[in-house]
Amino acid sequence: MFAALELINYGIKPLIFERGKRIEERSIDVQRFIRERILDPESNIQFGEGGAGSYSDGKLFSRVNNSKYVRRVLDTFIKFGAPEEIGYISKPHLGTDVLCRIVGNIRRFILAQGGEIYYGSKMTDMCISDGKVSG
Repeated sequence: MFAALELINYGIKPLIFERGKRIEERSIDVQRFIRERILDPESNIQFGEGGAGSYSDGKLFSRVNNSKYVRRVLDTFIKFGAPEEIGYISKPHLGTDVLCRIVGNIRRFILAQGGEIYYGSKMTDMCISDGKVSG
């Protein structure tokens, strides 16, 4: 999703192929697994919109000393619905509920900018023609 946001900054409409489901549907699958132990191998804590980070319970930390990039990530989260204090407290945290809302907000922005998202689309191969990806 961050790569798609970056492409949009350059005027490029991203095309996203997502192995799993939208965050709202994925949350239902995750809860089903927690309650009933029924695993959807394509929509779970690992696979689906927002990736594994959507269910990390939002402990935001980095071993990277480049504060420019860390700041950019935090500012992006704030832009899409995180509380502003994550920008200045020492150990910011976002709960899964907030992370899931942020993921949905980012999706809506990507789509509003002309991006396309295809769910349930597991990439298994690439077609290369003349040194370029053609499919």
